[in-house]
Amino acid sequence: MMCFGFDKYFSKVKSLAPIPLRLALGIIFLIHGFEKLFVITPDVLATSIAMQGFKLPLFLAWIVSLLEFFGGVLLIIGFFTRCVAFFLGLEVILKLVLTYQKAGFSQGFEYLIVVIASLIALLFSGPGFFSIDIEPRHKHFKTLKTMKVKGGKKPLVEVVVEKTRPSKAAKPKTKPKTKKAKTRKARKK
Repeated sequence: MMCFGFDKYFSKVKSLAPIPLRLALGIIFLIHGFEKLFVITPDVLATSIAMQGFKLPLFLAWIVSLLEFFGGVLLIIGFFTRCVAFFLGLEVILKLVLTYQKAGFSQGFEYLIVVIASLIALLFSGPGFFSIDIEPRHKHFKTLKTMKVKGGKKPLVEVVVEKTRPSKAAKPKTKPKTKKAKTRKARKK
């Protein structure tokens, strides 16, 4: 269903949709990871984890801190987006199940649900254009042009992608058999 003609313009740029989600989540995780690495420090975080009854608290504190910090950086630049979204989602789900289940909906529970849903969306959609992951996924795309003018009207943004076709030189050429070749073979028999 068209909504004020928006579909006409925004259907052309739907590959840009994951970018704000990727940037927002990346900034959130980068800030949380930075805080856990440099402000709180993993040693203090390990005591908090130990008080909740987990084994190997220092190891878990370092894993969580590094995952959030570097995972945030990787989300921002769009590198290994699906893999990072999977591991960050796993971390947030474990945090939700193991520590926030007693807190209830109004004390941070809803924030984690939105973060999990956003990470799942990135897991399914990938990074979108303008990311480092774009090249391996789109090897058959040749060029990307933006703001192309058609008929004197400027659309908001138009992404035009040209597909490359396999070259005909890749196929080996065989010479067609002529009638003379057939007759010579028939004479020899």
